Amino acid sequence: MTMIVSALRFFFTHTLDRPELARKLVRTGHARKLPVVLSIDEVKLLNATTCLKHQAALSVAYGAGLRVTEVPALKVDEPDPVAA
Repeated sequence: MTMIVSALRFFFTHTLDRPELARKLVRTGHARKLPVVLSIDEVKLLNATTCLKHQAALSVAYGAGLRVTEVPALKVDEPDPVAA
């Protein structure tokens, strides 16, 4: 939205030489929503597995907001250089 308003302001100010029209353009606000968080029972599911690999996959999926079908496609290419 900001890019569109900026483009229109430029158009009215520089191309049409009508800065009074550019001053009438305003950005509208949008409602901000709180993110959906897991309930206590759902968080217990993250720790339900004893396998560290499965626990990591579940935690990454939740933290990154991945879909169930996207989790098997995760691959580790190289270690994190910051942690090394």
